[in-house]
Amino acid sequence: MLVVSLPSFLFPACRPTAEGGVGFDYRLQMAIADKWIEILGKYRDQDWDMGNIIHTLTNRRYAEPCVGYAESHDQVRPNHLAINQSPFIVLRTQQ
Repeated sequence: MLVVSLPSFLFPACRPTAEGGVGFDYRLQMAIADKWIEILGKYRDQDWDMGNIIHTLTNRRYAEPCVGYAESHDQVRPNHLAINQSPFIVLRTQQ
């Protein structure tokens, strides 16, 4: 069984309890979803700052396993562009 830390502000959420951590297996990397919503809502494709995107995708606490995602229910708000409402083709795998 894997345990994922939703309140991602906990520090150090994914370190073993023997090291003073909380002991979660993974932490949700919420900044990634927020960055995609910001980019899709504010910038044209040709204006994307690739360095900033890469920084957001790779910026995490040392040796902390993370789960990255594009969008969750937290990012979908009234009058707010959701990724699944944007003019992109979204591929989903079926199980």
